[in-house]
Amino acid sequence: MAINEALNQRIRKVLSPLTPFEEKKMFRGVAFMVNDKMLVSAGDSEFMFRFDPKADPSFLDKYAPRPMEMKGRVYKGYFYIQESKLDDSQLTALLEMSLKYLKTLKD
Repeated sequence: MAINEALNQRIRKVLSPLTPFEEKKMFRGVAFMVNDKMLVSAGDSEFMFRFDPKADPSFLDKYAPRPMEMKGRVYKGYFYIQESKLDDSQLTALLEMSLKYLKTLKD
């Protein structure tokens, strides 16, 4: 599976002014890490965002998300969203929401 550099660039453009981050190859692409915690990843044609698993996921309905699933297990708080569903302002809002959640996690 090829890394989609265009998606990575979109994430970098939004994250750079918001917070320091690291990039690691994983999850079918590149994961963007903040304080050693995964914030978002970019795959072939979709993003995988991390949100508070206790939050009402209905805010995501307009983006047609699908939950992250590996080996038959659904990971709460992780959602895939097609790149084509997000303009830059929506991407920014979702990344800011993910950052807000990450700040609540213990180190």
